[in-house]
Amino acid sequence: MRVNPDEFVELSNHGLMKLRSAVARAMVMLPSERSKATIVRLDEPSVLKFKAIKDLSQMFSGQAFSGTPSGSKSPTSPRSPRRKTQAASPRRRATPARPKPKATRRTKSQNRH
Repeated sequence: MRVNPDEFVELSNHGLMKLRSAVARAMVMLPSERSKATIVRLDEPSVLKFKAIKDLSQMFSGQAFSGTPSGSKSPTSPRSPRRKTQAASPRRRATPARPKPKATRRTKSQNRH
């Protein structure tokens, strides 16, 4: 079966979307919903049940999703290794500023002493 990942299809109970999106959405459904998932192709009228959706998912995961035709696989570029970052130096916590004591009014009796 020849497929185009950018072909518009209808996923049952989810509406119109590209085939790639419909397959991805069907694969993340709950198992009870997944078994009922169907994709209706609009260009070539056909219905894809979950078994076919699963096969398409495996086929699409092998591609780089670059829009290449379904017959040819594009070479996937190896991921570049993550750059190691230096460990951040432990920061000291800022100590809260001490509140200034409130100025209290002295009574006449306190002023005499």
